[in-house]
Amino acid sequence: MERSGPVRSSVTFQRDPVSVRWDAAAARMLQRAYEAKGEWAASRLADPTPVQHARFYMMGIDVNGPDNASTMSGKRDNARSRWCRGFVRSVYYQNKGGRPVEVEIGRHMPAVGTIPAGRVVRVRILRGGSVAQRAVRRKGEDARIFADDGKPAGRWSDPARRDW
Repeated sequence: MERSGPVRSSVTFQRDPVSVRWDAAAARMLQRAYEAKGEWAASRLADPTPVQHARFYMMGIDVNGPDNASTMSGKRDNARSRWCRGFVRSVYYQNKGGRPVEVEIGRHMPAVGTIPAGRVVRVRILRGGSVAQRAVRRKGEDARIFADDGKPAGRWSDPARRDW
């Protein structure tokens, strides 16, 4: 696939502050997923504490609010909340090798013993190479970040639509 050049935006790139909060946990989860060799690695995302909620609310971010999509198509995988979307963004950011990653956010679970209340999350590393390229080509442009001509497609995230 040939690109006509990088996507340009008048908005300066800045990482999502909620995703930065998840960096250490996302890196650990990715390591477990790499070691699982294509199988799922699972954990739980603890609900935000009142202090965390207040900190992000002061920035204008409601971590318990909806998982709003900033994609051109308005479509995204449902991460259930802004808090969980931050974790997903951090997983992709921490994936320095660029390997294909799949993240699923599941149902909310109550606290059990020392395990805090929160959402079930699982991550796995998918096969790459020609298998991945064929899978991308089968997707419609509304499900891809870039179109065949290199221009932004439906899953490209518009920085101007972000809440940070």
